[in-house]
Amino acid sequence: MPINIAVVDKSSLYRKGISGALVRFGYTTLFGCDCGKDLDDHLDPNLLPGVILISLDLPKMDAYNSTAWLKEKYPMIRILAMSMADHEVPIIRIMYQGANGFILKTDLIETFDFALRAIVKDGLFTSKLAPRKLVNAITAFQGAEVDEQAYSQLSEIEIKIVKLICAELSDKQIAEELYLTTSVINRTISDICKKLGVHDRLGILLYILKHDLLDFSDARPLHLVTGAGFI
Repeated sequence: MPINIAVVDKSSLYRKGISGALVRFGYTTLFGCDCGKDLDDHLDPNLLPGVILISLDLPKMDAYNSTAWLKEKYPMIRILAMSMADHEVPIIRIMYQGANGFILKTDLIETFDFALRAIVKDGLFTSKLAPRKLVNAITAFQGAEVDEQAYSQLSEIEIKIVKLICAELSDKQIAEELYLTTSVINRTISDICKKLGVHDRLGILLYILKHDLLDFSDARPLHLVTGAGFI
């Protein structure tokens, strides 16, 4: 069966390129737009796309808010998130907001076809970037009851460590950032998990996302984090 799609990406060249490449696989692009803010104007309730491909790098209304809005207003539309990078935190964030899959923009067009068909058929595309185990953990956490007030009980150094975890730093990098030993960081993360009622670093990130406790707009890719701006 033909699959109608839409493409949300700030580059008109990329939108045309991916749409043109998918034509030979039987896809029809209903529309393309450069940001999530324009989605409401383009979506026709009488002819909705089966899947929207949405880039994580969007102006005006970002992919995370756009995905959350889409899932609330048009829950039947499935979403394939796209990015040039495979950073862990953005993948978890977009899947937490309700994306049905994640793919790299540099993947082969055949991989896009496979991902789109998997999403239409099963409602989910999992890969090495967002494996089913991770998706299941995110889904389970969305319905979990955790104490929002527990975050206020964290010490100043614990909050700094939480923010650096959310900026994708490893334990070793956090230790270097804060001039502490790795063993101290490991023990402190364990204490943070106990206080928040979670099991690991992923649980810490999901806790932050669930309660919307941090502004991720200042977060940097792993190799650019210096700590000062984010803390």
